[in-house]
Amino acid sequence: MRVGVLACEMLCRELRETLKSAGIRRIFLISCEEPTERRSVGNFEALKKRFLCIRFRNLLNNSFAVEIVKSSELKKVQASDENVAVIRITELKMHDNPHLLIEEIEKGILEIKDFVDFILLGYGLCGCSAKEVRDVIRRAEECYGIPVEMPSDEEGFFNNCIEIALGRDKVRSILAEEKGTFFMTPAGAYIAGEPHVVISEDSILTTEDTANIIKILQKHYKQVVKIFYSEEDLADKRYSAIVERFARRFRLRVRSERGSADALKDAFERALRRWQQKAEAGRGERRQQGECEGK
Repeated sequence: MRVGVLACEMLCRELRETLKSAGIRRIFLISCEEPTERRSVGNFEALKKRFLCIRFRNLLNNSFAVEIVKSSELKKVQASDENVAVIRITELKMHDNPHLLIEEIEKGILEIKDFVDFILLGYGLCGCSAKEVRDVIRRAEECYGIPVEMPSDEEGFFNNCIEIALGRDKVRSILAEEKGTFFMTPAGAYIAGEPHVVISEDSILTTEDTANIIKILQKHYKQVVKIFYSEEDLADKRYSAIVERFARRFRLRVRSERGSADALKDAFERALRRWQQKAEAGRGERRQQGECEGK
């Protein structure tokens, strides 16, 4: 089994649990090609993306054998007889530019389609419309014949990573009790050094505009939700310190909620089943063809 993953680094915990439960042993983490010019914008972007790969590799917490590869080295995947994952990670601020996220997904699918059996998209809508995402998935499946799945429930795709972690209904329930709620995850805290996602009924804000967010927090927010996935997270002193420091700064009460990888696991299982069904159908056609040729 060779699974392709295009995902935001915010979903590191969920992705790690999903791949571990699926029996993935080895991960090929795609970095960019080395730039030829040392002092260039392209070089800066390349270095930033390579740092992103290294940071994500560290966040995987030594759960897998991880190799950072360039796109030109993906033939290594075909030579592997293990259960492997090919992963391209995008940085957590992509929802600031939804059109760029759509472009990244389309480029990523094109990049890995020849080396994997199916593709898992580790994103919420992040400002994109459901139609835009469905169109990307439909084009990939029609043009390349490869199953593509993204976390969803009976209402459709999740809006963001917090809904993926807690579930749509849980997020709605929390916001119904207290609209002034700030959400924090372990991965986000370690990546950004402080909370970085604010959910309201109709928008997501990031610390990109720090001054405005501080004003909003001081005026409108009453609590911070500390999302944890395990007792280890609850006992994590660094994570707790970030939450507590932030809560003190803005006089917020702290509430803890358990997150899970269930939404991502469900999307993985859907993609896996579709690939298996497609493979079985292909074997059936070949058997039938062989029988016809033998008559």
